[in-house]
Amino acid sequence: GRATGAKGTNGGGGGTGSSPGTLATINDLAREKGRSIGLVTHIRLTNPTMAAFYTAAKNRPDEVAQSFVEGEKIDIALGGGSAEFVPDSKGGERRDGRDLVLELRRDGYEIVRTKAELENVPRWRRPRLLGLFSSGEMAFATQIAAGRPQPAPPDLTRRAIPLLQWNPGGYLLIGD
Repeated sequence: GRATGAKGTNGGGGGTGSSPGTLATINDLAREKGRSIGLVTHIRLTNPTMAAFYTAAKNRPDEVAQSFVEGEKIDIALGGGSAEFVPDSKGGERRDGRDLVLELRRDGYEIVRTKAELENVPRWRRPRLLGLFSSGEMAFATQIAAGRPQPAPPDLTRRAIPLLQWNPGGYLLIGD
């Protein structure tokens, strides 16, 4: 799959390398080398393309979001899909009542939701950052140019690189 470099027989995204018989992902290899990991996308963070880099789960997006929170942590994740992290009682799509954004905040993540908040994240400290800029897919560039407070894909990458550079062991930045 996409995250392992191996051709899958069922079109899957590979595995997390955590159990026998699964292939190590590029994230597993980066962690073994002590690198920081960033993930930036203009789609939902739980989209199968992006999820292949942090989970072997191929279930519903809310389950993929849960595995994001409970699995090996990504240092910086920027994209859309906030509805899958928030319970339906707070306007999200989670039916289990869990507020995964709150759980990540309690685990030390800074949460940003606008371009201005992203721009104000200090470069001088080790970031644990989750940027959720829309409930689903992010806006098209023409909508962003029309004054929406959402960052464009180049903004995500431009901010992620200096925030990951704190690590003298290097970093891995996955972008879509």
